[in-house]
Amino acid sequence: MNQTSPNLLMIAGGYICAVITSAICAALIMTLAGQGEFMLWLIFGGMYIATAGLPGFAATAYFARKHGWRGWLPFALAGGFNALVAWLLLGLATGSTMMGSDSEVVLASVRAGIAGGVAYWWFAYRGMLAAT
Repeated sequence: MNQTSPNLLMIAGGYICAVITSAICAALIMTLAGQGEFMLWLIFGGMYIATAGLPGFAATAYFARKHGWRGWLPFALAGGFNALVAWLLLGLATGSTMMGSDSEVVLASVRAGIAGGVAYWWFAYRGMLAAT
């Protein structure tokens, strides 16, 4: 049987993999930039990524299935875009802007989102493509 899209278990596992990858990347970036403690960034960033990233992730999974995405690049771009959208929505909800000192965390989030998108593709699609 030749499967063209990941099943629900692969999608859920891919989301967990993407969140963990994104959280680790963002925490490393911010810690290496001298902006705080790794574990604090990892824990609070991971919680933020898991909740704020879920709507964009659901949209990504939908568009991937609808348009037949197979390569890593669309998922990487969607991950970076998802991070930007999550920060914009947070800014709208709180009435704040992500400029000044917060721009560093936004940039780290975009980089981590790209890494998370690749991690999702790796988990949910790479093995499936190798079998075809």
